[in-house]
Amino acid sequence: MIGVGVSITRPMHPIRNTSQIMADFIADRYVGGVGPGILDLFDFEAAGSRNYINALGHLVTAAPGVPRNGHHEWLNGMWTSVGLLLEPSGTNKIAQAVANITDWWVSGASFAAAADNFLGRFAGVVVTSDGETWHRARPSAEMAVVAGQTSSITAFVKEGTSGRCRIAIRHELSSTETHIRGPIGALASTTENAGTATVIRELAVPGGHLIFCTYTANVSGVVSVGVGPDSNVAGENITVYFLQFEDGHVPTSPILSDGAATSRAKDVLTLSAVTLARHLVDHDQEPELTTLPAPGLPGWDDGSSIGGSMIYNAELGGVDVVNTTGTARANCDFVAEIGKTYLVVLDHLAGPAMGAYVSEGGTDYNQGTLNPGDTGRATLWTATGVAPNVSGRQFTGGETSTFRASIKEVNMPTRQDGPEVIQDLTVHMAGLMTYERLNNFSTLTLMEIYGDSGNRLGAKVDSVNGSGDLVVIHGVDGVLTYSGDASTWAPGMGVPFDIAGSYSDTDMSVAEHGGFSISKAVSGFPYLGGAALEISPESPVVLSKLDLRFGASGIDLVRELVA
Repeated sequence: MIGVGVSITRPMHPIRNTSQIMADFIADRYVGGVGPGILDLFDFEAAGSRNYINALGHLVTAAPGVPRNGHHEWLNGMWTSVGLLLEPSGTNKIAQAVANITDWWVSGASFAAAADNFLGRFAGVVVTSDGETWHRARPSAEMAVVAGQTSSITAFVKEGTSGRCRIAIRHELSSTETHIRGPIGALASTTENAGTATVIRELAVPGGHLIFCTYTANVSGVVSVGVGPDSNVAGENITVYFLQFEDGHVPTSPILSDGAATSRAKDVLTLSAVTLARHLVDHDQEPELTTLPAPGLPGWDDGSSIGGSMIYNAELGGVDVVNTTGTARANCDFVAEIGKTYLVVLDHLAGPAMGAYVSEGGTDYNQGTLNPGDTGRATLWTATGVAPNVSGRQFTGGETSTFRASIKEVNMPTRQDGPEVIQDLTVHMAGLMTYERLNNFSTLTLMEIYGDSGNRLGAKVDSVNGSGDLVVIHGVDGVLTYSGDASTWAPGMGVPFDIAGSYSDTDMSVAEHGGFSISKAVSGFPYLGGAALEISPESPVVLSKLDLRFGASGIDLVRELVA
């Protein structure tokens, strides 16, 4: 046996640290924010209340501005946490969505109030046939439809003595009907005189069934929707809990109307520009760091009025702003390039509360009160004028406050590797998605970082080519590069996805769990200083995981992330 030892010594290239944001929406754990909660990392917007299912299998309501990160679905025989539910805005056109014997009518059938507690929310109405299959109950309101446009129908029912269900869509102007009917669990569209219908999904859950369909009217006008036991045996029944009728091909979460058509606000999840900037400058340190000079050196300006002064505090590494009989103010002018974006970070080091300002062209922009203990107070600034500066001010006579400021230009991350500078970012996302029909132009945007129309990064699902194509977008100064995809995703509700996309100034790479991966050459990296990452999908998405890595990219990484 011959042993060979090889030792190679070569200069080490300086590799900058990566910075990482991680969100596990199922475990409710978040890394990279100012605290441990979801709203410590993300900004979230929803102008109204929205509904979701909790761990008990109850339909509960999230207040305006509260994310639905406790959403559950019935999987493998139990209510299972699936993550954060994000949806577009929507409207339930049925004015009396919750079944009741006051606002609903019967056609041939009889009905009576039930006392169930389906999904912790619905008492229900028992609808009993009087001997004809068309017998049913329906909300009294009717909904406007347009020929050729598709609507989604959601029905919550419980199997009764008939073991069957009929959803009847009646076009009131033409007196025609379309029927979705059959054994519960095997419904199908059997009569389509008022338009076409498709059953998208049926789901058996404890205490009942969730039914999701689409309907496309063939004549404009108004329609009614009713539900019955689909039985010609008098006395056979079904229990009905809820109906929803909304525009579009994709059913969404229940909107509980009560006397009028009711709308749901859209969900918008954002990694703010400030949050991204913190990680960019944490990763992408010098040379983008603009170091404030020590007081007394060129750049500092003791802008205090009579009776105030500023003193450099070497022990704390900041500036004492001293107010004796006037207003003390410490300014530092910094060199800024018009159009560039800067992160200004302020730390309160000692003394009482003080004011913080960013100024430009003689105009002051109040950054609010800098209180004791406040560190890392950050604001993004896009330079548009001359003489920008940052200042701390103490307005109370006899008080001294100490603060520190740093100013850093925000560029997308760079990894210095020998003589080359490579800009790179990787985004990993996983969850469940619902998206539309094939062979039509419809997209589901999974995420986007948007500087402008020509400078952006993103990932979307595009169904125009007859499959669910995962497309990664890389735009630099108007040159847009798109990845191709050979996905076999089919449209539906709750389609699992696990994808990763990486972006650099030389290539972009994309991979999905269980299959497709590819790299494409690009030239350059978009300027995205001051841009936010936004997730506001056109169709429902349940996000289980989101991971951003600054300073790391490539086909090997994205394949590893989705393995």
